[in-house]
Amino acid sequence: MTHLKKLEEIVLAVLRRNLVARSDDFILYGGTLKEMGFDLSTPISQALMYHEYYKLPSFASVTRVRRKIQEQRKDLVDYTKKTIRNKAQSDYKDYNRSDICQ
Repeated sequence: MTHLKKLEEIVLAVLRRNLVARSDDFILYGGTLKEMGFDLSTPISQALMYHEYYKLPSFASVTRVRRKIQEQRKDLVDYTKKTIRNKAQSDYKDYNRSDICQ
């Protein structure tokens, strides 16, 4: 659990500094890795293949931590993107209700 608390501190710092990271998980993930001292010029294939060696957090962990922080800290939520996300969720629900491969 201590690694999640540390990750929470890092994600919170990124969210405070970077307004775009509040609504873009890829920007947030990159900012988190940079904050952890990871060289962002490393090829993505190398980062993915050796994620354990580099001790990189999973993308899912970073987004879960962001959601937790944003539930508690409404000042760190980007409401303009929330409307777009709600529309996308509606589209996915419609897609899930449709027949597959027609």
